[in-house]
Amino acid sequence: MAPPANPAIDAPPGRLATHWRFLISVAILLHLTAVIAAPMAVGPSSDLQQNLAAAVHPYLDACYLNHGYRFFCPEPGPGHLVRYRLEGPEQSGKFPDRQSEWPRLFYHRHFMLSEKLANMFVPEQVPQRERTEAMKPFEAVAQSYADHLLETSGARRVTLELVSHDLPSPDDMKNDRPLGDPGLYRVVWKRTYEAREP
Repeated sequence: MAPPANPAIDAPPGRLATHWRFLISVAILLHLTAVIAAPMAVGPSSDLQQNLAAAVHPYLDACYLNHGYRFFCPEPGPGHLVRYRLEGPEQSGKFPDRQSEWPRLFYHRHFMLSEKLANMFVPEQVPQRERTEAMKPFEAVAQSYADHLLETSGARRVTLELVSHDLPSPDDMKNDRPLGDPGLYRVVWKRTYEAREP
């Protein structure tokens, strides 16, 4: 005689048992909550949004989902690029650069490099004692960019600039101000690095 069916465990062929469907639904719900928490905590946000983002931060980092998405909406911030000037031999460039970085994924990689540096930058309004300590990660990343440029080019010196590309205001847009207007670019940081001795 067959044992009685248990609906909590047994399921028709091709269908998951109830407890598995419940666990998968909970996992999906938690994942979607975590994904939504990242952009919600960007910019002006409530304590609840900040606390939720802090709670799911380890999961977002582990899955590389910790993006702010601020450049989409509702109030996108400025874009950033890194300009460089090499000496001996003379050469200049910037990244990201749509003209030289192709395919698009290669451009996107350079875009992420410039944004990473910009996200680490500490404004000069921060008290000097705090800023000196807070700028150490920024300086380490900038040094690594300089070392790479010097090593791959064979140059003896490189000057890096972190440039902020502001968006035109609504009035600028009404007046047809182009996105590439030089007045929308601001140098927020600049430093020269020497090639290290081998």
